[in-house]
Amino acid sequence: MPKYHYHAVDAQGRRVAGDVDAPDAAEALRRLGAMGLQAQGGDIEELAELREVAEPEQLAEREEAVGPVEAGARLTAEETVDVGQQLAELAKAGMPLGPGLRAMAAEMSRRCVARMLRRLADRLDAGASLEEALTALGKRFPAHLRGLLLAGVRTGRVSEAMEEFVALENTRLELRRRVRLSMAYPCVLLVSVVVLLAFICTSIIPGFRTIFDDFGAELPALTRLIVVGGTPEVALALVVFGAAVLAVVAWMALSRSVSARRLLYWVPWIGPVSRWAGLFRFCRLASMLLEQQVPLPEAFRLAAAGLREADLSAACREAARTAEAGASLSESLAGRWQFPAGLRHLAEWGERTSNPAAAFQAAAEMFDTRLRIRNALLESVLPPLVYLFVLLTIGLVVIALMTPLVSLIQNLT
Repeated sequence: MPKYHYHAVDAQGRRVAGDVDAPDAAEALRRLGAMGLQAQGGDIEELAELREVAEPEQLAEREEAVGPVEAGARLTAEETVDVGQQLAELAKAGMPLGPGLRAMAAEMSRRCVARMLRRLADRLDAGASLEEALTALGKRFPAHLRGLLLAGVRTGRVSEAMEEFVALENTRLELRRRVRLSMAYPCVLLVSVVVLLAFICTSIIPGFRTIFDDFGAELPALTRLIVVGGTPEVALALVVFGAAVLAVVAWMALSRSVSARRLLYWVPWIGPVSRWAGLFRFCRLASMLLEQQVPLPEAFRLAAAGLREADLSAACREAARTAEAGASLSESLAGRWQFPAGLRHLAEWGERTSNPAAAFQAAAEMFDTRLRIRNALLESVLPPLVYLFVLLTIGLVVIALMTPLVSLIQNLT
């Protein structure tokens, strides 16, 4: 007869746990009620505290019957940080992973992610190893987090590994938030000036053109340029051009193409920040993995899985293949434009000292410094420059239109 494990509340409101034999989950719930216990959760499908204790073969049959976890049930960046934080706390408290994962599942807002964590706990309790249970989830569980977790289990430093991972992810999320805030104000200003210029071209300039033509006014060169060019067709072209520029930059930033990422690095302000951010994250991941005694080729592959930058991720996978062929760390990084010369020099130093993790840590600090400088410039210099550009553009239009009008009024008087 199947055995079910439960977490429930008794008549005095105390939390209790145990096992109950029952032919199915509904009967298990009924027997708990007969004992004066109230299982927590909702129906049986959503009940995180009530699960069948099955052998691996039974578990596989059960998963085949209910279907796989949804293909889109991947952890978001925020959920990944939350899972890492919870795993660090579980390791500190010495709590088994199975109950801890179920507790995490109860806190997840997305049902598909909660179900994924519960199935991971089911596999662990059914006797599967942590590596087998994580591998069964495929790409739904981040590969770099999986590698760090498994390495931490092997070295007995799960808590330290997860805390370093959470610190890195929080740094990345904070940087992303700051960059978005820094770009929001200039983008709003630029969109506003494009809309304003389009309005001037369609509603204001035609009236001035009629006045100047009626009086036969002699127009300055700047006024002629604006009056002749200020047509609805030009306004439409201006709006289309602005939208196209924003779309191209967004495509380069979000694309998984190596060529798109390389083009993004040439975009002023945004490109350098994106480049140094990717290198910083790569070096920190590589340092953490090597500290956990992960082999160099595997460390490169896991770091590649944790990167959003397609060019850097591809370079990491190529470096992994080179390292597997017997090349040293510096030789694996050489000949690839994604890795700056400073990183290669530090890699050579890491080889001489037999401490590649320290070399990547030093490189991460170097890139972090560059990133902070670029981000400070982005926050302090870009908004005033865009503001001055908007004022200059509007000011030139006003001066160009009002100067001949003032001359006409003076001549008439």
